[in-house]
Amino acid sequence: MALLAMNGILGFWEEHKAKNVIEFLKQKMALKARILRNGEWKIISAKDLVPGDIIGLRMGNIVPADVKLIDGDYLMIDESALTC
Repeated sequence: MALLAMNGILGFWEEHKAKNVIEFLKQKMALKARILRNGEWKIISAKDLVPGDIIGLRMGNIVPADVKLIDGDYLMIDESALTC
């Protein structure tokens, strides 16, 4: 009975630690966007984007929202993450 109780406590503790790590990783990997607002470049959370924001994209960036290309030569995007 003591082993069963100890196993339950350890299982609960390990699951609790794993949830904390997952939350930490979600916060660290949250999408950020480099935007131009009021003539000034800022980095904000992608969830705070509004229609009309101008987003600066560079090679390797993750596109944080639907965008319209207004300046630049061309843009090639890997959409494989959207098809899973």
